[in-house]
Amino acid sequence: MATTSLGTTSSGTTSHLLGATSSGTTSADSTLVVLITVDGVPVVGGTARAVATGRIVLEGSASPAFPKRQVQEFSFRWSIFADDVQLDANTVSPSPDSASLVIREGALASGRSYRFRLTAIGPDGSGSADFNLVTETAPGEGHLVVTPASTTFGLPTFTLTAESWTATQDELPLRYRFSYHTLDWPTNEVLLTPIAPENQITAVLPSAFGRSGTRCMGTAHSAA
Repeated sequence: MATTSLGTTSSGTTSHLLGATSSGTTSADSTLVVLITVDGVPVVGGTARAVATGRIVLEGSASPAFPKRQVQEFSFRWSIFADDVQLDANTVSPSPDSASLVIREGALASGRSYRFRLTAIGPDGSGSADFNLVTETAPGEGHLVVTPASTTFGLPTFTLTAESWTATQDELPLRYRFSYHTLDWPTNEVLLTPIAPENQITAVLPSAFGRSGTRCMGTAHSAA
């Protein structure tokens, strides 16, 4: 009988606070409207927050302010305004010339504010949008408990509990986010819950879809 095991992760190295988009900072004379999200959530007020020790995913999109054709393709370019950080193979993937940008763990320092710009160019013009990314320290020493730890193929129910996280008084109360991915498709992270105060959830996980296993992730977020 085949068995699929579920791994656990300590999200102190992978957690990040979600921000929102900077569509309001798009230049007034742009012919393209450029939107930016941090981990799929639009940036609010031109500022997003993230934990510097975790991976941070920036995604951009563009649309014409005054459409002239039904389908358009765009090229993108990310920039950062910082003397001590370059957007290169050591800090990001796949490259600054893509709509999606993954900032590697530890590429940014904690307690800083970094200004990013995404420029989009299309057949009928260009546009750009800026936002500030504020980096913070992560809650620490926590772990994720998954019950049961393994199961046979099917769609079983699991309980995920984020335990023993520590934080300073200013970072309390903590909030939590749960997700998973199959080990044979690690880039396809599936969100089980948005950020919420509850540190435990019960969820049905598609263990049969991951031949090599399913990894569950619990992320702790500070109140800042």
